[in-house]
Amino acid sequence: MEDKALVSICVISYNSAEFVLETLESAKKQSYTYIELIISDDGSKDDTVEVCKKWLMENEHCFHRTELITTANNTGIPANCNRALKSARGEWIKLIAADDILLENCITDNCEYIKRNPETQILFSAMQPFIVENGQKKFLEPVKLSQSFLDLNADQQFIEIIFGKMPGVAPTLFIGKELFEKLDYYDEEFKLAEDYPFWLKCTSTGHRFVSMNKLTVLYRYHGNNTGVVKVVNGTLYKD
Repeated sequence: MEDKALVSICVISYNSAEFVLETLESAKKQSYTYIELIISDDGSKDDTVEVCKKWLMENEHCFHRTELITTANNTGIPANCNRALKSARGEWIKLIAADDILLENCITDNCEYIKRNPETQILFSAMQPFIVENGQKKFLEPVKLSQSFLDLNADQQFIEIIFGKMPGVAPTLFIGKELFEKLDYYDEEFKLAEDYPFWLKCTSTGHRFVSMNKLTVLYRYHGNNTGVVKVVNGTLYKD
C-alpha cells in the first residue's frame, strides 16, 4: 500500500435525513486526509438529498473529491452500494450507512494494518452498537469476528457463513476496489442484503476474512434500521 493511497468513503443513504449529518461529520473528522467522499442515495422520500447537498457545498473543500449520486426510484441496498462503488476512484473503499458513525481513526487504523499486511484485500474490525435514549448515546457490547472464525481457512469460513455463524460486522468492512471489480460487485437480486451473498462470493473464491482488534465504527440501532436478514442453509430470509 502506498503511503498516501486514496480512500473512498461511500455513504449509502435512504430516508436518512435525521442521521446523515452525523455520518458526514464523522467522515470529515478522519485523521487520514487523502479521502474522497461519495454519497449514494436510493430515492429518499425525505430531505436526505437536500441535507447532503447543503453539507457538501459547505464542506467539499475538506476532501480530495466529492460526489452525490441520486436516483428517482428505490432500487435496493446492493444496487445503491454498487452505484457508489463504480463511481469510486480510491484504491480502498470504506462503505458506511448514512446512520452510522466512523471513529476518528477508522481510515488511519485500516490503512496502517494493510500497510503492515500488504496481502490483505478485505479487512474487518470491531464495531460498537448504540442506541439513543433521552438524547444520549447508550453503548452496547462491541461486536467483532470471533478468533475461532478467523482461524479458519476460506473454505471453512464459507461453511460458517452459509449456516449463519458469522456475526454481522458489515459496517466495519474495508476493502480493495480491485476485489469488488474482480468479484463483480454486490448481487442486486437480494434487495435488502448486500453483505451475506458477497461474503459467500469472497470466501468461495479463496478470499479469507481477517480482522483487526480495534473499534472503527459506531453502529446505530433505531426503529428504521433495514429489516434483519437471516441465512439458513444458503437461502436468504427477511424477518
